Amino acid sequence: MKKLLAFAVAVAVLGACSSIKPYPNSYAKNVRIITRTDSSFLSRVRTAVDVYRVDNTCNSTYQGTVQLRSPSTLLGLPYDQPVYLAFVFEGSSFLANSQSSITYETMFRPEPDSQYEFEVSYTDKIYGVQMRKALAEGNGWTDVDSQPIVDC
Repeated sequence: MKKLLAFAVAVAVLGACSSIKPYPNSYAKNVRIITRTDSSFLSRVRTAVDVYRVDNTCNSTYQGTVQLRSPSTLLGLPYDQPVYLAFVFEGSSFLANSQSSITYETMFRPEPDSQYEFEVSYTDKIYGVQMRKALAEGNGWTDVDSQPIVDC
């Protein structure tokens, strides 16, 4: 009984220490994230995006994390100020008993009535993030350059 109680306390303490919170995703869906990763029986790649609001003094505030478990994820971002996105790629290999993590960061200001698409990929040990904005009246897409937060 004491071991069970100690285990329950440890789980509660570790859970309380976690800094990952789900992104509320309550805004109109203006971003589609397409996720492509290579995983196998012996290795796995997980992807997520951390969402931050950026104020007029360039300070960022963590809003939450979206786990990118599906091939396509819809995300709602606010139009009223810039957002900073951190795409996190975490890989693990069972045979090599290793783990790795890499982050791709970008900042942009979503425009009203605009749709965006991010193609997030990790294939052959190479990661990539490509951002596109829908052209008016459904006439295709245009690439959008990444903007680091230091350019704020």
